[in-house]
Amino acid sequence: MIKTNYLLSRKLNEFRKFAVRLNRMIRSGAFYLLSAQKRSMLLSRIVRLYKQLLGFESRARLKYILAGAAALVLSAGGNDLNAQTFGPIQFNPFNLNSSGNSYFAYPTAVDIDGDGDIDIVAGTYDGYLGLTKYYENTGNPTTASFAAPIENPFSIVTPSYVVFPTSADIDADGDQDLIIGDGYGAIYFLENTGNNTAPNFALPDSAAFGLSNVAGYAFPTFVDIDADGDLDAFVGEYYGNIQYFENIGSSSAPSFGSPAQNPFGLASGGGALACPTFADIDGDGDFDAFLVGDYYGNIVYAENIGTNTSPSFGVMVQGPFGLTASPNLLLGPNMIDLDNDGDLDLLAGNIYGSFVYYENTTSPLCPSPINLSSGNLTSTTADLVWTSSNAGVTYALEYGPKGFVPGTGTTVTGTSVVGVNTRTVTGITGSTLYEFYIKEDCGLGNLSSNVGPSVFSPVPVNDDCSNGAPISCGQIIQYTTIGAMSDNVVDCIVGNGSGGGVWYTIVGDGSTLKASLCASTFDTQIRVFTGTCSSLVCVTGNDDFCGFQSEVTWTSVNGTAYSILVYGFDNLEGNFTLNMCNAVVGIEDGEQLGKFKIFPNPAHDLLNVQWPGSTLSGPIKLEIFDAMGRSVYHANYPEHGSEGHYAETINVSNLLRGVYFVSILAGDQVISQKFIVE
Repeated sequence: MIKTNYLLSRKLNEFRKFAVRLNRMIRSGAFYLLSAQKRSMLLSRIVRLYKQLLGFESRARLKYILAGAAALVLSAGGNDLNAQTFGPIQFNPFNLNSSGNSYFAYPTAVDIDGDGDIDIVAGTYDGYLGLTKYYENTGNPTTASFAAPIENPFSIVTPSYVVFPTSADIDADGDQDLIIGDGYGAIYFLENTGNNTAPNFALPDSAAFGLSNVAGYAFPTFVDIDADGDLDAFVGEYYGNIQYFENIGSSSAPSFGSPAQNPFGLASGGGALACPTFADIDGDGDFDAFLVGDYYGNIVYAENIGTNTSPSFGVMVQGPFGLTASPNLLLGPNMIDLDNDGDLDLLAGNIYGSFVYYENTTSPLCPSPINLSSGNLTSTTADLVWTSSNAGVTYALEYGPKGFVPGTGTTVTGTSVVGVNTRTVTGITGSTLYEFYIKEDCGLGNLSSNVGPSVFSPVPVNDDCSNGAPISCGQIIQYTTIGAMSDNVVDCIVGNGSGGGVWYTIVGDGSTLKASLCASTFDTQIRVFTGTCSSLVCVTGNDDFCGFQSEVTWTSVNGTAYSILVYGFDNLEGNFTLNMCNAVVGIEDGEQLGKFKIFPNPAHDLLNVQWPGSTLSGPIKLEIFDAMGRSVYHANYPEHGSEGHYAETINVSNLLRGVYFVSILAGDQVISQKFIVE
């Protein structure tokens, strides 16, 4: 035993010595000046020691000793559980092409249209103008196939002569926004004012969120590097440096601090440019760094040897995991599961307008679940479905409102079978879009990827006429027809469409009533009835009053109940905003609203509401509505004098997370603002 311990101690000391030597050579660049034969000999010696020690020391300790060189050693034959292997370089895969005289391709991979597969939005330059090109994935999540590009889609206005886009839900509203860097080092925010299935982008804003310019050629990417629930910014720049902007705001109201150059041990890539991206390539729960942009087409990797809350990066390693150099300078790296096989592939562009792709060919020791879907949806339950190739393993399924951060949702566990699996979840509400993730545990610390999200929509609670949700003047309702069943009702100005709709009820007071869908994001129709649900009588209806959206006005009869049906043209479905009686939303809509303040927004426990009394006549009612239009809080106040004002602190800790509206009603005056409970 003494002799065995002595030999192990010698081998461990030798292993440490070689690890220190290798890391020094990588840092200085001397390793890459060695001949291929000498590099192979040095790595083989370290790999041999690693395997000899593996039965006596933990993988975690040996990787700690290897530090930044771990990726290089393990990909050379260490056979670690989390080591990855990539296939040879492929050019313009899946029908991708530069389509003409583009001088570079800078892709961002994103499901921009919410159909469950990865699309491409790429920045290009035609010699005169900077363009964005959209390549829709017309294949499916496992077999990508990209259509011919469309220039500057979704109302995108390119802000400069060269553009480098990335995508992120930077304001946590459930859709993907664009953030574009340019050749002058400026960074522009293009808010998605559409939704997750029908994007539409606002004009570029160069002053958003406090992001400052960098030293030319800004290459932005966003990641929650410190696991605090919001997205931080890393911006590569000219001369190979990386600027880090910590998000010191929140997930829905970002605000970025001053830049820090090459933080957390990240070193300059040494190339002409620095194009970073981050991914948990080794499955240890934190984000590792990949970098491209040198003249020789190298891919550089730095393992996060810290934690998910306190990152620290090891030495920069060229060509890890079999990622061979490209013949040309690379741009816009994306680590994404393009073939839906549970591992991360690499897609990038180059300076000649081509796309390059490296497929992750690692054989997973714990294959990931595939074919995520949902079925048997009601207003309170849903069957969540996936396919597993692992028998008798434990799964962890996590679900929550669309856009939730994994780790903060509701998790249920069970045992998977080979083939199709179904888990019924309960307690959900038809007023919320949901999504779920799933992973499997094959034992011995061998976990699959956390696959998802897959979106599902419970049947709206007001899907049927008999369950119409009561509303009143002054309410603004944001809801969805997604998941609603078709309604077979009488024609009413506009004919029957095949899309499902949702119902509301309002009692007339003898005044003129207006129901507007003009702020909605898809092609809507609206109908108004009197009578019973079994014998409806048409009052009015509309299609395409304001663009493709709808609005109706009618003179009500005091005490008469009206049923309002909101639905989509033909078989369309989507999210809508229903504004009753021209309630006003937004602090930009007048002096009166400028004095109406709610804070903090988003709120967690307490919401402060302040409003003036000087221009409001009569008794005042404060009411809070959820996204369905249901009243969840109300209070009444007497009229104040000309100098009067109101301030109220409301406990909202008992409200579910989501969107709410606070309305102030005084006589025929209505002012409303939206807020979020997190």
